[in-house]
Amino acid sequence: MPNDAPSVPIPLFVEPWGDALSEYFIGQILLTGFVWNSNTFARCDGQVLPVAQNSALFSVLGTAYGGNGSSTFALPNMSFSTVVGAGASQDPAWQPQAYAMGQAGGGSDVQLSTANLPSHTHQWNGSSLQGTTNNPYGALHGGAYVQGGVSALELIYAPPNAPANLVTGQGQVGNSGGNQWHHNMQPSLALNYNIALAGDFPEA
Repeated sequence: MPNDAPSVPIPLFVEPWGDALSEYFIGQILLTGFVWNSNTFARCDGQVLPVAQNSALFSVLGTAYGGNGSSTFALPNMSFSTVVGAGASQDPAWQPQAYAMGQAGGGSDVQLSTANLPSHTHQWNGSSLQGTTNNPYGALHGGAYVQGGVSALELIYAPPNAPANLVTGQGQVGNSGGNQWHHNMQPSLALNYNIALAGDFPEA
């Protein structure tokens, strides 16, 4: 069963320099506790920008987050999403599936199905005694029996004290349930992701 919250992979780096906030790299994403109203930053909401007016930023992002690559490209869409690091794990002992840059994953809601149930079997107990009642409460399924003109199809349950000497095989009891959806979001706090439209060009 998928158990990932909605996510967007982006590269994560450690800043080795002193004053990390004095300058910005073009394409750098900044998390703030307020709405950023600046000509040099844009919200990471998936908006599509023209390449002609943002050629430097396009050379950094490309079409990893959308766009046709010739006249348009898209910014990362961080709305209702969390961040995961892009690329493969460097730990030989831990090698999960690598996320590509801009690859969206997870879901806010997941629908459960029988495939999500743990492996198990159902057995159906019955009795070889003839049925004496049409009330299933506390009784076992027994043989048909005609009594007092009542249809044999109605008296199909043996008395409660009848021995359970018949056991049917697996698969006699059908599946049940409503295939309901369940919420799949981790505890979260909404903040604002912003991306630098201008700044120093990142060097390899």
